Amino acid sequence: MNKTLFENFKGKKFLEEKLNKVKDRNKHKLDSIESILELDPKNAYTLNSYQETARACQLEEQQLSDQYTAEIWKQINSYLIEFGKENNYDFILGAKGDGNLMYANDQSDVTEDALIYINSRYDGVK
Repeated sequence: MNKTLFENFKGKKFLEEKLNKVKDRNKHKLDSIESILELDPKNAYTLNSYQETARACQLEEQQLSDQYTAEIWKQINSYLIEFGKENNYDFILGAKGDGNLMYANDQSDVTEDALIYINSRYDGVK
């Protein structure tokens, strides 16, 4: 379920297009420096400039990808909470048995009971 939701979410496609525009811009930048480098392959300044620009572009793209992924999951999770409440679901689980809980209603929260249990088990081990 998780992968399917993520891959097919329209918001992902929108942000993917934005990221691709950045990648295209960066590729154009690198291609320009590369064409200068082809004219003078031993030019240390141009080679250094190319390497620095390539690293900066890669970092920018990775940071944007991470940011967009976080934004996508935040939006998906928000929508799943609404979906769960509107359809009176107690739980929405991720697929493939990986244990991901996508949604749980507040009445199903057993945190306090679990805390009492694990602490009592711990006290019994001492």
